[in-house]
Amino acid sequence: MAGLGDNLANWCNVEMENYPAAIEYFENIIDDPPSFQDSILAIIDLNNVYDMMSSGGNKSTYIGRYNQYKPATKEELDESVAFHTELLFRDKNMNEDFKSALVSLKQGELMQNLPNPFSKTTEIWYKIDRPANVTINIFDYTGKIVNTINEGNESGGNHSVTFENKNLSPGLYFYTLSMDGVCTDTKKMTILR
Repeated sequence: MAGLGDNLANWCNVEMENYPAAIEYFENIIDDPPSFQDSILAIIDLNNVYDMMSSGGNKSTYIGRYNQYKPATKEELDESVAFHTELLFRDKNMNEDFKSALVSLKQGELMQNLPNPFSKTTEIWYKIDRPANVTINIFDYTGKIVNTINEGNESGGNHSVTFENKNLSPGLYFYTLSMDGVCTDTKKMTILR
């Protein structure tokens, strides 16, 4: 988990209404989380800081890199916090489910990306049975390739790649695993705003 001292110091930034520094702190955790739990807690905290900004005495208009976590209404804030809190409590079972799913992957098969749906980043896991040149293509709903991840030559076994959404609109997408130019599996993923 992120350092308690750093976290408390950052909440001093919030109390002093130094919102840009506070928001940057939480965004840095989202960018490079020490753990799954840290990323979820940083999103919840970011939601709450934006809510405090809009209702506090110094109504700051500062918006950081992840404006999708700035709730437009109290209802939107409550929905986001509830969704992300559920992810925290689902994590223990998710770890066991994840391990089981990874072990049961067939050769040339993709696992469902985690998290899904997602806004900024997601992990894509796959299993190959032999060394191969691996490519993962992301398609929109019309079948157009919108992103390609060239993993290069990979050894046999389980592998993962982080997909970072830099410019894709919210919606349904498909991703495929190709070994030496031959597509071996396809899965769906959903990008949120």
